[in-house]
Amino acid sequence: MIEQEKGTHPMARPGKELIPAPAPIPLTESLTIQLTLCGQDLEHFNEYREAVHALNPDNWSTELKQAFTGANDQRGYYSPIKATAGEALASALYEQAEAQLRTRAAD
Repeated sequence: MIEQEKGTHPMARPGKELIPAPAPIPLTESLTIQLTLCGQDLEHFNEYREAVHALNPDNWSTELKQAFTGANDQRGYYSPIKATAGEALASALYEQAEAQLRTRAAD
């Protein structure tokens, strides 16, 4: 068995280590983004809102609060929806912010 050098990718050839891409320069000033959600982005937002609402125990019925398996089922069903929709929204926000930053840099 071939030992892997520390910090190398298992499939990288010696001397051909992967080099991570440089991170974007952190923003130091406020960034105001006008966000327009439509189509699939709007669907993700609605899914996220529904999941956040459904995961908040303040919105649960008395029966659901008293049923341990019901509460676990509620969390098990809505937590992945919230995570997936949140990632999609973060991606949409990132894309719009980057487009705005590119426009600002071109001026």
